[in-house]
Amino acid sequence: MQIPSQQQCIGENPVDKDKAIKDRIELDMWYNVTILSVAAQFIYCLVQDRVGIIDCVVTTIYGYNTIEQRKQLWSGLKSIAAGNTKPWLLCGDFNAVLYINDRLMGNPITYTEVRDFAYCVATLTLNELAWTEDNYTWSNKQYGVERNDSRIDRAFGNYEWMMQWGHMITEYGLPYISYHSPILITLHSAPKPGKPPFRFFNVWADHDSFISIVERVWNQSYTKGKMKNI
Repeated sequence: MQIPSQQQCIGENPVDKDKAIKDRIELDMWYNVTILSVAAQFIYCLVQDRVGIIDCVVTTIYGYNTIEQRKQLWSGLKSIAAGNTKPWLLCGDFNAVLYINDRLMGNPITYTEVRDFAYCVATLTLNELAWTEDNYTWSNKQYGVERNDSRIDRAFGNYEWMMQWGHMITEYGLPYISYHSPILITLHSAPKPGKPPFRFFNVWADHDSFISIVERVWNQSYTKGKMKNI
């Protein structure tokens, strides 16, 4: 499942708008997205596919800039958690750092900056999704000593989410003209553990070259030790 971002849906020219409409139609064909609540710093939705496989809630986040204003965000997320039993994905721009190494250059991170965010994550027992690409998701686009890179865009899942889709990986794309790296999360089934069993089809033995191919492969050496080839 790939849900178009707000920028994709808005579009910047007629071509983009046509593609956004097409993406919106395709989304409606496969998924039902119901907005459950809207606040200043988040949108809370129910996402269900039309075949009964996906049934989860998603909260997209755009946090305020100040610590005091973000207290409303943490309070709102706690209220959602109290009434939710479904797999829950939270992702977006929290505008807050979570660890002391979440900023490269700039002012050192203080305990006050991470306290509320860390307490919310711990209280709601959220787990951050594994990710690929750059660790820092935001940059002020400056150079030299004025440069500031931070990790303020994240994706989390609750226990139910991690049990069902904990194998998924968050992909951070290139920011291009934006200050933020875009986030892409794709829902797919978990890979089956172990190797698939070997199956021999009798029809292979009817091939004219079957015996010669088996003899050639059987006599090949794959290791330096002869006993290991047995």
